[in-house]
Amino acid sequence: MHFDLAAAATAFGLIFVAGEGDAREVRVTRYTPQGTRSREQSLLELSDEQWLDAFRILIGGPVRLLRALVPQMNEGASVLFITSSSVRQPIQNLDTSNVLRPGVAALAKCLANELGPSIRVNTLAPGRIDTARSRSLDQSRAQALGVSVEEQRRNVSEGIPLGRYGKPEELGRVAAFLLSPAASYITGVSLQVDGGMVQAIP
Repeated sequence: MHFDLAAAATAFGLIFVAGEGDAREVRVTRYTPQGTRSREQSLLELSDEQWLDAFRILIGGPVRLLRALVPQMNEGASVLFITSSSVRQPIQNLDTSNVLRPGVAALAKCLANELGPSIRVNTLAPGRIDTARSRSLDQSRAQALGVSVEEQRRNVSEGIPLGRYGKPEELGRVAAFLLSPAASYITGVSLQVDGGMVQAIP
């Protein structure tokens, strides 16, 4: 069963399905908002609808979900947002993400204050993880620059101190730690999993 994160009814659907049976069959769809601009479209040319669409997905959706799900959570529960390296450093041509994802990190910080000590709230900020989304971005940028996808990936990897893209399971291990009792004294944190790519201090 699939749910659209931008849809207002998603939170109620999730609670219904979880109450009815096997939550392993539930999938929440996170799709990329249309606000990610094309090469021909400057930031100021993005329409109000593109900005609102991005807001509904990146901030409105999580708020609606947590508004419905937090009352169902037990003492010691944990919430983890997956954001992006754009919370610290803008990514070219992903303008709505650059503007709104730092807001998700701020949302998580506020929730950590509000929901503690019963519930912990943290965020993960992945860099270049070898996923279908990263491969799609590399293909688009390679076409725009007139280079091969392999050259594009090589150029990006050269800007990462660990010299490569991360593996999904590497991100997953960090997520599992933050959600586990092993991280029982960690809340309100935005943790970068980017191979050292983001150079911002702190």
